[in-house]
Amino acid sequence: MLAETPAVRAQQAGAESVAFRLADWKASHFTNATEAQRHAEQLRQLGCEVAMDQHAGHVDVRTRTGGWKSVTLSSHALCDQWEAWLKSAGFETLHSHNHAAAPGTIAVQFQLANWKTQHFTNQSQAQEAAILFKALGCETQEGQHSGHFDLTVRCVSVRTLTCENHDQAHSLQNWLNQNGFQTQHAH
Repeated sequence: MLAETPAVRAQQAGAESVAFRLADWKASHFTNATEAQRHAEQLRQLGCEVAMDQHAGHVDVRTRTGGWKSVTLSSHALCDQWEAWLKSAGFETLHSHNHAAAPGTIAVQFQLANWKTQHFTNQSQAQEAAILFKALGCETQEGQHSGHFDLTVRCVSVRTLTCENHDQAHSLQNWLNQNGFQTQHAH
């Protein structure tokens, strides 16, 4: 399948992340039980909930994540491959690029030049926010003190998010602006 597994959690230079989620159960149908098992195992390795059901001559592999999860890989190219695979499996993804979008592409450019700290009272919310910011290509620092969790973020270089449509671009732009980023979305 893909050249690198999620187990290769690179803390190496060039490491990037893809955030993904699938809030509601989604089924994939397989006529080959071995392929179904391989798909289910891949989803389990990614931290997804998985259920399998065999009936009417095929196997259903159902999955969901609940909240955001991520996979960290050693290169941008591998992240692009994994993002394409996740999207083809029905997942919502978030992964930014360090280059401008191709002409005609709907995209949002963003930057957060200075460190910004957010405070969370819930550790799982802080962890999920960290997943999203890492998928955006941001530097993050996490800490805990005085009964709350801190997440400090910056994104020195301009990054680009490719969007499916203008509604998604406006939604992402609003979320980035609310989190202190400078953004640009061209129509």
